[in-house]
Amino acid sequence: MQTVTRKKRKRFRKIRLIWRLLLLSLIVIALGIILLLSYTRMQGPPPIDAVQTTQFLAADGTVMGKEEAGQNRFSLPLTEMSPYLLQATIAIEDRKFYSHYGFDLKRIGGALLANLQSGSKAQGASTITQQYARNLYLSHEKTYMRKWNELLYALRLEMNFSKDEILAGYLNTVYYGHGAYGVEAAAQHFFGKSAKDVSLAEAAMLAGIPKGPSYYSPLNDLEKAKSRQELILDSMVEEGMIEEAEADKAK
Repeated sequence: MQTVTRKKRKRFRKIRLIWRLLLLSLIVIALGIILLLSYTRMQGPPPIDAVQTTQFLAADGTVMGKEEAGQNRFSLPLTEMSPYLLQATIAIEDRKFYSHYGFDLKRIGGALLANLQSGSKAQGASTITQQYARNLYLSHEKTYMRKWNELLYALRLEMNFSKDEILAGYLNTVYYGHGAYGVEAAAQHFFGKSAKDVSLAEAAMLAGIPKGPSYYSPLNDLEKAKSRQELILDSMVEEGMIEEAEADKAK
């Protein structure tokens, strides 16, 4: 009888120890999050200005020429971009963009698990905010230190700018290949029109390019570009952004 009682006490102590360790871990994590947020808040807003393409205009407003300074880039507000461009980009890059705080824990966990299983760092889990941070401040090397810095910059962006400002910044800085940075330069390069005038089909095509500008460029490989365009259109249907009939017509 005494042996049974001792076993019960031993088990109770183990359970109590586990709960204490769990509670301590949660406290440490909470303190870590508070310190991280306090640190990023004290850092203030990071600079977000990017070099723009200079245009030379005639007296009637027509473009006579331009100076690119190494990059073909124009900056537009969201109101001057086709709504399809915004929807297509969110559908393929970051469906939870308007609901997270710069990073997606579920995606990060999934990517870490996939990388551990494969023994590589091939899988990424960057949100639009993280990609914007990388475009502005960091390299594209696949290291954990770069990912950590990317996270810090993403938090600073989220704390100091609205979601629409971040989305506009991303769309104005992301690389679409062929020397074109941002949706305006890309729309002009691929379709000879402004970003505000692109169709659903064109928007889905453009949104698919940044994942691999050489690989998914319709000028380099139309078959791969079309396949990704169709994937994006299907994603837009799943998110309720467009009807299936619209997607079929765009395909």
